[in-house]
Amino acid sequence: MGAMILMQAAAGADAVSWDVPEQCPTQDVLQAEVRRLLGGAEPDLSDVRVEGRVTQSGDAFSLRLVVKTSDGSTERRLDSPTCEPLVDSAALYVAMAVDAVKTVEKTQEPTPTPPVETPDATPTQPPRQRAFDLRISGGANVAAYSRTGGLGSLTASFLRGGVRLEVGATFSGWAPIPLSANASPAASILAGGGDLRVCPSFRRDEVELFGCGGLHVGAHRARAVGVDSTTVARRVSTDVLVGTGVAWWPVPRFGLWLEPNMALALHRPRFVISGLEGSFTQGAVSARVTLGFVIRLRSNSSTQGKGERG
Repeated sequence: MGAMILMQAAAGADAVSWDVPEQCPTQDVLQAEVRRLLGGAEPDLSDVRVEGRVTQSGDAFSLRLVVKTSDGSTERRLDSPTCEPLVDSAALYVAMAVDAVKTVEKTQEPTPTPPVETPDATPTQPPRQRAFDLRISGGANVAAYSRTGGLGSLTASFLRGGVRLEVGATFSGWAPIPLSANASPAASILAGGGDLRVCPSFRRDEVELFGCGGLHVGAHRARAVGVDSTTVARRVSTDVLVGTGVAWWPVPRFGLWLEPNMALALHRPRFVISGLEGSFTQGAVSARVTLGFVIRLRSNSSTQGKGERG
């Protein structure tokens, strides 16, 4: 008898696929609830296959449940502000597929009711998600000067609900830029500065879309090349930043980040090589395109009373 129970438990584990965030109840909890609904009996899953997947979107959770039996396959989708009602509903559907008579006798409810369809349920407002991310990016600075420059950035991002507040440091460099097409005098330019931005965002499963607006203040350093005396000049720039982008989170705490930005100059640096006509002036409109990765260092619970670990 004991060997038969062990064989049924092993078959049940193979018959159930349960993919949920870490803060949601595990497959063992699901199967324990199925056993309870069947009056304590070990469920016979030899003719039943269950595929369940819970995903998190903002402050809510979504369940996709597929139950396959010899009579066919059914698929259901449920939404809830917390994970637990989704697990209870999934267990009820599975128990009905195994033994509808026992399940009805246990619950006295002929048809399961998804949590989002309960008319007298009292809605609760879960706490807003809060998270702290660190992002490292690299890319190109286009049209700031007559040549494209390299760009690197380090950004700290505080996420609350669907809005990010970002503080970042950037560094750009340009190889020697000739004063004119036929002149050898040139200047190499380095620029560093800081960004302060606000970014409303929308996340669906692993993909996050966002738009950003903010301000950049930088310091530009130009060094003359190809002249008798080497001179260095420094100027300050101020730009308005407007951009959009996308992040992909293949795992809960690690994401890839792609972002194009437009910089509208409020104050433009201008450099002149003494004794020569012409100047180097930052463009009125330029673009920054960066690709990088983001690490989630800290995150609170997006469900009442449970800490998010992803």
